[in-house]
This record gives sequence, structure tokens and C-alpha cells, in this order.
Amino acid sequence: MSSIPSVNSNSTGSGSTTPLKGMQAADFLNLMIQQLQQQDPLNPTDSNALLSQMSQIGQLQSNTQLQQTLTQMGLQQAIGASGNLIGKSVRGLNADGVQVQGSVTSIKVVNQKVNLELDNGKELPMQNVIGIAATGASSLAANASQITDFANLATTNPTLANYLSNATQSGQSGPQALSALASLLSSLSGH
Repeated sequence: MSSIPSVNSNSTGSGSTTPLKGMQAADFLNLMIQQLQQQDPLNPTDSNALLSQMSQIGQLQSNTQLQQTLTQMGLQQAIGASGNLIGKSVRGLNADGVQVQGSVTSIKVVNQKVNLELDNGKELPMQNVIGIAATGASSLAANASQITDFANLATTNPTLANYLSNATQSGQSGPQALSALASLLSSLSGH
């Protein structure tokens, strides 16, 4: 025997392309040790070929570890990105290809894939999201121009300015003050 034949992880003896599933670097080392034990003493294995094969085993192991690390980093990135969607309304296609829509309440990982759990009890795979909309407190920011308009109205309308000043000084509670304010605004707008 001269040297261990090169191992191609993408081919089998029949010529099809399938990865060597379940094979670890230790398995290749065991094969190499078996070959060394069974070699012809009059024609030993070339040490350069042996070193080359050990180097290939080390590279295989490094590539496997790198692939696992990159997979985990991708999953962590997907979890972080989907965490930013909690409380937002999303729409997309579920695992069955049916369009779903709802507000994201939580996320979960299933088979190394991130799924969004919606308020309607349905799940949406993160990679199938096709639309995102702001909801709840996020919509307050979208309506900031109306708050500015209200502030301008309060400073230019003496009746409203006087009411706000009196409500603050009289110590009305939040719901009472809001109810009275709604009535006042309705009367000012003529509705």
C-alpha cells in the first residue's frame, strides 16, 4: 500500500453527489491508523502523503466548525431582527403558503428557523415576511404632526389654553380631564 486515497466529501463510489453524513475527523484518523497498521513493512506509506492527509483532515474539521459557527451566527442575527418586530403588524406566507397577517407577540426557533408568533395564534416564518407596519405606541410617532397641531391650537385658542391651565391647577384626574377636554374640543370644532 502506498498512501490513503484522497477522500472527497462530495462523492460516493457510485458517482452520485451526497455528503458524508455523520463522518467526523476522528473517523478519518481511525481509518488512517488502520491503514498504517495494515501497511506492507517492505513498502511503507510515504510520510509526505501521510502529512498531507492529516492536513486535509484538519482542514475538514476547521471547515465543519466554521460552518457550524456561521450557522449559529445567522440564527442569532435572525432572532435579533425578529425580536425587533414584536408589537408590529406583519404579513406574509405561512409554512403552507397561505397568506397570514397579525401583530407579532413572540418569536420561537423551530429546526434552526425563526418563526414569528402572531396575536391571532398563527405562525409566520421570518423569511416569509412580505410586509411590516407600525402598531400601538409606534403609531404615536407617525401621528406626531397632529400633536404639534394640537399644541399650536392650545397656544392660539384662549378658551383651550384657559381650560388646560384650570385643569392642571384643579388637579383633575387623567380620565376626567380627558373626558372634559374631548367635550371642549368637540364644542370648539362645531361637532
